[in-house]
Amino acid sequence: MAQEYRLILNAFHGQLSTQLLAAATSIVDTAYQGLPTIPGTAVYIPLAFNDSTLHEKEILWITGHAAGSSTVTVVRAKEGTTARTWAAGAPFGQAETTRDGLLPV
Repeated sequence: MAQEYRLILNAFHGQLSTQLLAAATSIVDTAYQGLPTIPGTAVYIPLAFNDSTLHEKEILWITGHAAGSSTVTVVRAKEGTTARTWAAGAPFGQAETTRDGLLPV
């Protein structure tokens, strides 16, 4: 069984500076410059996008990042959500997801 590690950060959030297309596998934004190095898919940061007006949400996993970089590699449509296009200005943040309740302590 492969091991995975969810990296949890306190109060990490921001807004997209440019549109994020549903097929995108990377995001470029200065908000990501302060993140630590993420070496690959065994370590990831869950990221939630939520549009409360349209009642839409998407969970992405940040699976790659070099310290100081403004680019992150993401896996879209995680935890039962669907990849969608997000407009510039869409809020994002690390938040608890249903998977957090399923992981062993």
